[in-house]
This record gives sequence, structure tokens and C-alpha cells, in this order.
Amino acid sequence: MRVTTVIGKGSELNGGFSSPGSVRIDGVVRGDTVITGSLFLGPEGRIFGDVVANSMVIGGQVKGDLTARDRVKILAGAVVRGDITTSRILIDEQAVFQGRCSTGPREEEDGGLDAVKEMLLAEKEGHLPGSA
Repeated sequence: MRVTTVIGKGSELNGGFSSPGSVRIDGVVRGDTVITGSLFLGPEGRIFGDVVANSMVIGGQVKGDLTARDRVKILAGAVVRGDITTSRILIDEQAVFQGRCSTGPREEEDGGLDAVKEMLLAEKEGHLPGSA
């Protein structure tokens, strides 16, 4: 899979973030993150906010909920504090995970991820879906 966006070490992004492709984060993101492809969070990467992506490989720290249509992989040394919703999960024994986890087949059709993404984007713009 080709990474289309990189937030490099030493960079800090404040506010919501969305990307139509796959993303690698080695810096800091403060705000909800919506990615249509895969998220690769490097060992020094930090995310403070909820994350929605097709799949995730977490090597750094996340304080927020993770929602992935396909899978979440938490590597040795990673720290995740928040709830995880995904089809499949792998947590290395040297990782830290504090939260609840829901795995398995999704009850919703493909619209589930789109609905969450729409909600996060609406919150970022300051209004709720369906409101004027």
C-alpha cells in the first residue's frame, strides 16, 4: 500500500485531520483523524483524538477511540488509551492497551465507516449531520 500523506517527526497538527489515502504519522496530531486508507503511526507518533481508518498499525501513542473496518495492529512499545472497534485485532504482548475492544463481523454494511466519518467531519465543521 502506498502512503500518500506523511506527518513527519517534529511536526504538530492541531485540529481535525482527514485524508483520502494512506497516512504515516511520526509527529503529533491533536484532533479527530479520518483516513480512507491505512494509518501507520510510527514509534514517535502521537494522536490525541478519535481515529477512523480502513486499517491501522500503531507503533506510537493514541489517546482516543480507534475504529477500523479491516484491522488494528498494536506493536510492541505502543500505548493505546481508548476503545477499539474493528473486524480483527492483534496486540503485541509488549504493547499497552487500556480500554474496551469490540471485534468480529460488522452488523452494518459498508455505510458504518462512512457514517462515523460523516459525523467526525460534521463535528469538525461545527454542526451535526442532518441539522441546518
